[in-house]
Amino acid sequence: MNNLEIKIAGQNVEIPEGREYILKRKSPLLDKTEVLGDYMEEIDLPFTVNNDRILGHYRNPQVLDQPTRAYCEQSVNSNMMARGFVIPSSAIDSYKLAFTCGLADAFGNLRTKNLNEINFGSISLPLPTIDRQNFYNNSINNTWNNNGYTFPTVENEDFYGGINPENFNGRVNDYSSGAYTLSTKVPYFFWKYIAQEIATKVGWTFAGEWWNSQACSALLIDNTYSLDTLDSILIQNHLPTLTVGQFLLQTAILDDVVLMFDVPNRILRFELMDSFLKNTAALDWSSKCQPITGKVPARVVGIELKWNLDADDALAKVTNIFYQNYVTPGTDSEAEGLLKFETVWSSVVTSPNGFAIQKKQGITPVNKQLDKKFTPRLVFWNGMVSGYPRATNTLGTKKLQWNGAGGLYETSWKREERFRMQTFQTPTVKMFLTESDLTEWSPEKKVHINGVNYLFESIDCPLHNLPQGCDGIGWRVW
Repeated sequence: MNNLEIKIAGQNVEIPEGREYILKRKSPLLDKTEVLGDYMEEIDLPFTVNNDRILGHYRNPQVLDQPTRAYCEQSVNSNMMARGFVIPSSAIDSYKLAFTCGLADAFGNLRTKNLNEINFGSISLPLPTIDRQNFYNNSINNTWNNNGYTFPTVENEDFYGGINPENFNGRVNDYSSGAYTLSTKVPYFFWKYIAQEIATKVGWTFAGEWWNSQACSALLIDNTYSLDTLDSILIQNHLPTLTVGQFLLQTAILDDVVLMFDVPNRILRFELMDSFLKNTAALDWSSKCQPITGKVPARVVGIELKWNLDADDALAKVTNIFYQNYVTPGTDSEAEGLLKFETVWSSVVTSPNGFAIQKKQGITPVNKQLDKKFTPRLVFWNGMVSGYPRATNTLGTKKLQWNGAGGLYETSWKREERFRMQTFQTPTVKMFLTESDLTEWSPEKKVHINGVNYLFESIDCPLHNLPQGCDGIGWRVW
C-alpha cells in the first residue's frame, strides 16, 4: 500500500484504511471550451477531532454554512501528485470534499464577472486644453506594461450617426503634423494590460510562450466609447461585455493556445498547441503498460474556425474575404464530423489608406448614444506608421484573419487540423505507473508506447493503491 498524505490548508488530515481515492488527471490540450485541471470526484474524510479542527467544524449545525475553498495537496511516498482546492459538498456520515484545480477554482467569482462590470480604475484627463493634448500626444509611446492604452487613428464617418460635432472629420483619434487634432478620442487598451490587471486581482502570474510573444503584447481591444467631454477614462467603459473566463479562453482560440495551471506557484501558462505537437516523445512507458489492442475512432473530417462578427458594423460581412471562416477544403459548415472552434472575437478591416476602418455608430455622451454597444474585436498596435498612430488587423506578416498567407490557420492551426484528422483514441489502457512516473508526466508530454506516440487525455490514479494500476486514455500523435 502507498503512504498517501492529504494536506488541507497546510495540515495533514486523517485518512481511514480502506477508502478509495481516485485522482483524475485531465489534459487541457484536447478540449478548447474549458480550462481543465486534475480533480477528484470525492475526498471522503472521517469525523475526527483533527479533521473537525482543520475543516472548521463544518459538520456542526452551529457553524454557519459558508464553505470556502481551501488549498489542498495530495502526495504519495512524498511525491506530489496534485495541488488544487477543496470545498465541502456534504457532511452527513463523513466529510465529503470536491477537489479541482481548474479556472473556476483558481479565479473564484471573478471568472464569471463581465469586464465592463469590474473596477479597473480610472485615468484622469488634464483639464487645460494644451495639457490634455500633451497627454494624448505622449500616449504614442505607451505599451501594454507602460500605461496600457493608446489612441490609434480609425476611419469611421458613421461614428456620430451623421450629427457630427464641429471638430469631427470622420476619423476617431485623428492625427496630423505630429500631433492629435481636437477630433473625437477613443482609448484602446492593450489586451495584455487587462489580462495582467486580472492576474493581479486574483494573485496569479501569467506566463508562457504565447504570453511572451510579440503578437500577444501588440493586441488591442477595439471599442467605440468616446471620451467627448469626459474628464477621466473609466477603464471598464472601454471593455466589451465579456466574462473573465471568456476573455481568456476565447482569445486562446485565435492562436490555438492551451491554458495550463500551476496551482502551487499560482502561475497560468499560455502555451502554443503547435509547439506541443512538434515536440518529440518525452516519456517511454512501453514496459509499464498492458498491450493496447484496438482503437476508438476519434478523427474528424475537418475543422471549422469561426468569428463572431459585429452586426452593427456595415463592413463586417462574411462575404468579405477578410471575415470568412476557415473550413477544411472539401467540407462545408454542415459536414457531419466537422470539429468547430468559434471565438467571440473578430477584427476590423483595413482601409486603402492603411487605417482600421469601421462603419458603425459609437457610444457618445455628446449625442446621447449611450444605448449603442460594441462587439469584442481585436487589432494589432502597429505604432507610428507614415506619420500616423495605427492599429490594424496585421502585425508584420501575421494577420487577424483565418484564411490566406499569414492568417491564423496557417500560423497556428494547420498542425492541429492534421492531428485531429489523423488521430484515434485508445481504449482504456492499464498502466502500472509509480508515483515518480506520475510526477514526471504532464499533459503536453508525448508518451511513447510500443512504437506509437500518444497524448493522454486522462489518467485515473488510485492514490490509495498505485500498484493496482492506473487507467488512461490516449490519443495517437505522430
